[in-house]
Amino acid sequence: MQYLVIVLMIFAYSEAKSCNPCRCYRTKIDCSHKNISWIPNFSYFESVRYIDFSFNQITYIPDTKNLPSNIYLLDLSFNQIHDFGNGSLSDMKRLKYLNLSCNGLHSMPQGFQLPSSLSHLNVSSNLIHTFGKYPFENIQYLQSLDLYNNHFEYNRRIFYNGLFENLRRLKYLDIGKNSIGTKEPIYPDEIFCHLKSLQTLKIDSIPGASFGKGFRNLTKLRLLRIYNMGLAGYSSDYFENVSQITSLDLSCSLTPVTPSNEQGCYLRRIEKGAIAKLQKLKYLDISHNLKLGFCGLKNITHDLTKTQIKVLKARKITCPYGYSTVLFAKDIKPLNKTRIREIYMDQNRLEMLEDFAASYLPTSLRLLSLTYNRLRLGKYKTHGIFNLTGIHSLILNYQDQITMDDFSHWFVCDDFEETLECLSNRINVERNFDSDIEQSNDAKCENSNFKAMHSSSRVNTLINSFGTVMNFSQIKNQTIEFKSQDYLQNHHKWSLSFSKNHGNIKYWPYPFPRPENCTFGDDLFYISIIPPNLKRVEFQHSGLGDTVVPQFVSNDTLEEIIVSGNIYQYLLGPVCNVSKVKVLDLSGNSFVNISSYFFIGFIGLEKLYIQDNILSKVVMKFDNGELFSSQSKLKLLNISSNRLFELPEKLLQHTINLQVLDLSHNLLTDWNLTTVHLLKIKLIDLSFNQITFSQRMACES
Repeated sequence: MQYLVIVLMIFAYSEAKSCNPCRCYRTKIDCSHKNISWIPNFSYFESVRYIDFSFNQITYIPDTKNLPSNIYLLDLSFNQIHDFGNGSLSDMKRLKYLNLSCNGLHSMPQGFQLPSSLSHLNVSSNLIHTFGKYPFENIQYLQSLDLYNNHFEYNRRIFYNGLFENLRRLKYLDIGKNSIGTKEPIYPDEIFCHLKSLQTLKIDSIPGASFGKGFRNLTKLRLLRIYNMGLAGYSSDYFENVSQITSLDLSCSLTPVTPSNEQGCYLRRIEKGAIAKLQKLKYLDISHNLKLGFCGLKNITHDLTKTQIKVLKARKITCPYGYSTVLFAKDIKPLNKTRIREIYMDQNRLEMLEDFAASYLPTSLRLLSLTYNRLRLGKYKTHGIFNLTGIHSLILNYQDQITMDDFSHWFVCDDFEETLECLSNRINVERNFDSDIEQSNDAKCENSNFKAMHSSSRVNTLINSFGTVMNFSQIKNQTIEFKSQDYLQNHHKWSLSFSKNHGNIKYWPYPFPRPENCTFGDDLFYISIIPPNLKRVEFQHSGLGDTVVPQFVSNDTLEEIIVSGNIYQYLLGPVCNVSKVKVLDLSGNSFVNISSYFFIGFIGLEKLYIQDNILSKVVMKFDNGELFSSQSKLKLLNISSNRLFELPEKLLQHTINLQVLDLSHNLLTDWNLTTVHLLKIKLIDLSFNQITFSQRMACES
């Protein structure tokens, strides 16, 4: 047996040595990034199925005699192959995937040079300007063809009769970024009509052209991606013959934009009725069209009522920086008639929503993403929010932030006149629309939650103050009745009192005694109003702070709260009606103080992230473990990078289900934390501290 092991080791060493400079494995040979210009002989590696020659200096098609006969994937991308010449891969009877992208090919390889087994061919980002005579003669089983970013013109000389006749099984075709120089505004539909198995088509927009009747034959077509090559707008009949699609991607390319190379980011309009032709449409992406704006959005939302839309992406349809934008109710009113589930309106400089605009979002909505805008805590968070009964996730990260890639579009934001014109046109329309809003809102007030929250002027005062500490001079010694959804069902009434002492709150120590449970008496002065079924809220890196004051969450539905990367300094609390929260992320703030009862309402918490704060002094105040007294279900606690130099012995005495404890990157010099009761603990991370030896820790382990 020992002799056999030695023989096997020698064999493995000789095999690896013969593979130099590549790396050889049982089924794969990796020769990428080796700066080689020649093809080694790997013919004796019979078990190899995948060879990667990408990112080298190879200038020719390899001789099949030097390759294993059973490989099914060959990657020759990012080399210097200019033509096939007399080379041929037709003898590779099992080859299915061939990648020739990012070379210097000037013409398509001909069918007789390729194996009949080929199912995926990628020749994107070359210099190909002609198909030749017989490009697909021998590859009738081809399923995927990528011709992206070449030099094809859209005319009948290039796309000649019979070109695609052999591609009866083709499912994916990308022929985008090829129309530069096209003078004949046509889609040769009589050529494309042969692709009856096609499911995904990526193609250029051509000014003056629309999809002809031949595209109706593509009955299996589901995804249409259009690369905008300078088209200013889509006519009402543009999509008439592709009504079978379920996904439409009109987003602009993310490549850098320059004044001399606009690359289609100047789409300004989509005529009313264009999207309405797509009655089976479920997914629409109009992102990164910087000139479309909310004026261009209105026609789209109007047409979506005729579709089966589920997902709408309208990211960065305004300049990435510059004048703030406003979303009017009528911009999104038609969506109320749809069954849409996800809306993404990130990076639109959005600062204001018209009152009750949220009322026009449909109850089917599950996710709303508004990242990289300019939203702040204000009444847009409450007006009409109870009508969003279906929403589960609210993403509000990175408010007042700009991504670095935005600066490549600096010249686009010279849009002062356009912004004023768009705003003026929409305001004039809204004036005629005010009565409709009032009538609609009267009907929506029948909603029990909405009616309960707006039943008195005092409650309206409270709601309008959301996002700031209440105006105590107006509500001193007054009693406000608040009915939340849960308590309405159980016929409970909450009486919320406010005393004169609230005007002089001291953050540390808190003047009121520690509550035994998460109930409110004289110390409640803040209500966080959320949609009635919201489960996840993200508000990261948005400059929120500096104190988390005592507050009551209107609905006990939240399961995840992510507010990392803000500037909170004091966790005062308590935060109540959050018993279902399982994940709480408070990392990356500037916490220096935590009250002993801040977490008292988070009785269902399983994961708590409070790393990257400054808790070195305050943690030592909790000698009896009162900080986590309600966290018996906690499984993960990350308190790393907090400058901790010492821990109270009983800090974790109530976290009996803890499995992961991360105390890394602190200043601990000793271990005095009691962990005997942590019977389910799996990992304690003490890396990057200053502990040299702990006798007690050794005994416990």
